[in-house]
Formats: sequence, structure tokens, C-alpha cells
Amino acid sequence: MTSEENMNENQEEINDSEVSGFEPLYTVEFLYEELPNLSSEKLLTAMETYTGAVKVSDAAKHGPTSFELEAVESQPLIFFHLNHKVTYDDGDVVTAQSCIYEPHNIQETNRFDSALQQSFHWQNASATISNCKYSVRVHDLFAEELPYKERFELILGVVQAILECTPCKAIFWHTSDKLVEPNAYLKAVEQGEKLYGAVNLRLYSTGKEKEMIMDTLGLSALGIPDLQCHFYDLDPSGVGRDLLVISKYLYDQGDIIHDGESIGTSSNKAYLCEHQHALVVPPRVVLDLNAHDANQLNNLS
Repeated sequence: MTSEENMNENQEEINDSEVSGFEPLYTVEFLYEELPNLSSEKLLTAMETYTGAVKVSDAAKHGPTSFELEAVESQPLIFFHLNHKVTYDDGDVVTAQSCIYEPHNIQETNRFDSALQQSFHWQNASATISNCKYSVRVHDLFAEELPYKERFELILGVVQAILECTPCKAIFWHTSDKLVEPNAYLKAVEQGEKLYGAVNLRLYSTGKEKEMIMDTLGLSALGIPDLQCHFYDLDPSGVGRDLLVISKYLYDQGDIIHDGESIGTSSNKAYLCEHQHALVVPPRVVLDLNAHDANQLNNLS
């Protein structure tokens, strides 16, 4: 796949303005072949297990206690996470929330096209998505001011609760534009790979011989720069491993790498780093890894 069109569109959109890619609402979608029956009581119990003390909105208590009636979008169930609060500058204290919408029919499957084009990690993604007819959408609310790790751990807990209550066929992470197979996701998280769904590793050809762009998508949604590497004559699998290693480092440490500094992934490999505008959509600021400078650094060592 070529990224020339995406690159041109991106350069027009950012217009030299600062674009972080941060998402005030973090959205995850669960896809089903059959209409799911998701009990609010069962979900509340699971939420308390994985996210701590929870209160459900009063509106939900007086409404239906399950989601099985009609596959239409409506007012969501709102879960208040009582252990996760944000204090604003004016002194107001707001509880972080999760909004879970009733199942609705999937109307436009083409919105998954870009995710399917980068689904190298899941060979059966296209066939699975083509059989999915229903969707349950979830997003957080008033959580954007939480420390990014606290916010993300809360999201992971909500995802775990929903998968326990009603297993799905696919999970679509809006912020990373990534489709994942639920069992593979659960196994990855169990092995400590908590970013498996939240970070998408993407590969593009520029249309020029041996010239490639590899980037990540998803860290920027949490306020951490994504990564980007524009390279020639390098093994994409090796570059991909490096980007994932550095992604984990940035998640653990935050945006602590300054322009002009280098970061190594082994004793004989280093990348020169610089914050730049992303070459490929969506518009956002990324940490560019200069592989050519890395080779020069290695030759000088």
C-alpha cells in the first residue's frame, strides 16, 4: 500500500499548527455476530472487580436492566468510577466515567477498511468483520485529566469487564485504528503486553524503491508521542520490533526524550530522535527515529 495520498492530505491538514493527537474521549468498540445480551447487573459486578468501586447512573437504574431489546443506539449506561477523580483548577471535583451504549446494527463496514489494511497481526480479520452485525461502543468521560497511566488502566479494566460479561468476535480500538481478536488480546495482556490493542504498528511504502515509512498509532491518544521511522534498505521486522520496544519505554517513562538525543534498542543500535509532524494521517506530533543517523552513530562508536 502506498502512503503518498495520506502524506499529502496530512501536510494540508496540519498547516504548520501544533497537533498532538490527544483524544478527550477514548473509544473502544466490541463487534458481534449475534445481538449480545449484556446485563447491567452482571456488568456492574465485573466493573467493580476490574476498576474498583462503581456507581451506575440513576437513569440507568430506572430503565431496562439489559441490552437485549433493540439493536439501536440510545442513551448509554454511565458507570461512575468512584476511586478515580479529577480536581479542576476552580476546585470542582469530577468522577471519571465510562459510557456503554446499547448494541446497534453495524451500518458502514467500510469504516474498518484502514484498520483491515494494517491487520498483519490477524490473518482472519477481514472474514471475521464481514460476519459481524452488531456493535457495542464504549468511551470514557471526564477522564482526560487523569494521569495517563491511571486513565489507561481504567480503560483496560472496562474492556476486561465487557469481555467477561459478553465475549465478542472482534475489538476495534478507535484511537489506534486497530482490530484485534479477543482471545489474542486477552493472552497478550496476561503476558504483560497491555498496549496490544492500544498501539497499532503500521507499514507504508512511499512509492519509491526501497523507501518505507513505519509508525505507531495510539500513544498520542493518551498524550504521549507516537513513533515514526522513514527508512531505506532496512529490515521492516527489525524496525517494527524496535518501535514496539520504544513504545513501551515511552509509556513507562513518558515523553522524556529531547530532540537531538538518541535512544538505543541494543548495544549496537541507536536512533536519533526529533519531534516532528507525522508523515501519515492522522495529524499528530510524533517522535521521529532517524535510522540513517543511527547507522552513522554506530559507525563512529
